[in-house]
Amino acid sequence: LRVPEDSLIPLTKRDESKLSSLLKRPYLTSQPDWCKEMELMQQSKVKAEIQSLSSIAPDFLTNIYLPNKLRYGGWV
Repeated sequence: LRVPEDSLIPLTKRDESKLSSLLKRPYLTSQPDWCKEMELMQQSKVKAEIQSLSSIAPDFLTNIYLPNKLRYGGWV
């Protein structure tokens, strides 16, 4: 989504622990896109909270992102 870099937050030790735990869960083998995103987070050591989507446009989350996720599916 090209979230601006100044909206990214460094991962905490707890975030890193959660990521490692999630990547070990068996159901993720059927979700390669999720794994790819989580591995990217591990490598970059940053995260973006959903509120950061407002940095793209003030109404991006409510008028674009969430309606598209509800309509077409995917990971919210």
